[in-house]
Amino acid sequence: MKVFLSFDMEGVGGIASWKEMGREKEMSRQLATREINAVVQGIKASKKLIEEIRVVDSHAEGENLLPEELEEGITLVKGSPRPFFMMEGINNSFNLLFLIGYHSRAGAFQGVMDHTYSASSIYEIRLNNKPVSELDINAGLASYYGVPLALVSGDNSFVKEVNSDYPKATTVITKYGITRFASTNRHPKEIRKELFSKAKRAILEADSFSCPKWELPIKVEIDFLKTSGADMVSLLSEVKRIDGRKISFVSSDFVEFYTKLMIILKLASL
Repeated sequence: MKVFLSFDMEGVGGIASWKEMGREKEMSRQLATREINAVVQGIKASKKLIEEIRVVDSHAEGENLLPEELEEGITLVKGSPRPFFMMEGINNSFNLLFLIGYHSRAGAFQGVMDHTYSASSIYEIRLNNKPVSELDINAGLASYYGVPLALVSGDNSFVKEVNSDYPKATTVITKYGITRFASTNRHPKEIRKELFSKAKRAILEADSFSCPKWELPIKVEIDFLKTSGADMVSLLSEVKRIDGRKISFVSSDFVEFYTKLMIILKLASL
């Protein structure tokens, strides 16, 4: 069995803001590394034959986890740029997808550090008229390769989204949102105990998970925070400008969409 684990920072317990990640960077890195270790330990405790646990460090520049302090038996993807960023290396050889430390989509009520792929340029992304989160996008890409979503962790607003749209996925709440940059946090040791037990359970119940289904082709609409983002992205020949901040395009599948999204994010940041 092979597990693909994509890690983000905003959903880690004990962290409330991006400012804190900078000011208390080492503390944030320690908390994140220990949560990943709890998941890896749970996978190992299943006693199943695990061929690979790929951990993809996907927050900001991908330089957050502490390699020397990570559990042995993993492969770590870090740094940037990467063609498939948060999902670098995903393919049909993997059996399960774990998304650890994730967060609510942009605009979610009481979502801690809510955003969708870019807090500085994206207001909202819609696929087939549905507002989506990073989880939706990443689970959609994994589903292209037949890899089902199995385990998710993050704030309660985010987990509520997951429970509604992916009822078979196993979830762990790390904190409860008050405002965008304030939360009530569970004790880190309690979070890690739950991550351990639910990671183990996910491996043992691997056959119970399924891939999300998306109607093809995918109609994509993106609202940018600034008109300058739409200005740059509308230079792409396949993109249609809707209004000052909105563009749209159509993708035949999730790989095509994800590839275009990476290009769009880069252009919108200029």
